[in-house]
Amino acid sequence: MDLANKVFPLSDMAIRNIVHKYQGEEDVHPHTLRHSFAVHCLKSGMNIRSLQKILGHSDLNTTAEYLDLIAQDVKDDYKRIQW
Repeated sequence: MDLANKVFPLSDMAIRNIVHKYQGEEDVHPHTLRHSFAVHCLKSGMNIRSLQKILGHSDLNTTAEYLDLIAQDVKDDYKRIQW
């Protein structure tokens, strides 16, 4: 069993069923949860190599795409500052 299966031990279908049950009116998918988890981990200071292993990405560039989202958040936060 790889690290990704240890962190996310539920099957894709089990996660889809849980998401469908609780999503309400919003269009939420299991990948949305995975994406949110990755961004949260990076914002909380997780090492990108550790996140790469957890997500099961073979290419670090795939994981690094989440850094672009965080950089955009920083830009948006900066724009909201009242100087």
